[in-house]
Amino acid sequence: MKALTICQPYASLIIGWHGMPEEIRKRVENRSWIMSYRGPLLIHAGKSRAWLDSWCGRVPSDMPFGAIIGRVDVVGCVAKERLGFRPGVRERYPWIVDHIHAEGPYCIIVENPVRFAEPIPYRGQQGVFDVPDDIVRG
Repeated sequence: MKALTICQPYASLIIGWHGMPEEIRKRVENRSWIMSYRGPLLIHAGKSRAWLDSWCGRVPSDMPFGAIIGRVDVVGCVAKERLGFRPGVRERYPWIVDHIHAEGPYCIIVENPVRFAEPIPYRGQQGVFDVPDDIVRG
């Protein structure tokens, strides 16, 4: 299965946690490159703690690091240009225009987050990478 490493707290903001307010859920992942892949994607929470101070909101106290924490469906990838999103993007994803996490330059749009009951320790990688199916099923 395909996976993507995302630094905390953003990996948890994508997957969510019990009692998380829906309005802070991260529905996009920002990258400098276009993601052409569509379909299920494992979210790997990286080991780095460098981004923890960039989010001022609430996060879980037991946030995992260095583990696969859940799965989402990648449904699109759109460019955010200097003046915002193109009209077609606004029509298809009307929420993206004002979404707190839609920064770009490319916004990978994710839906249907599923948090795993237990994080699966795993070494992350750059870009989209493959994780053997038996790691996730085991």
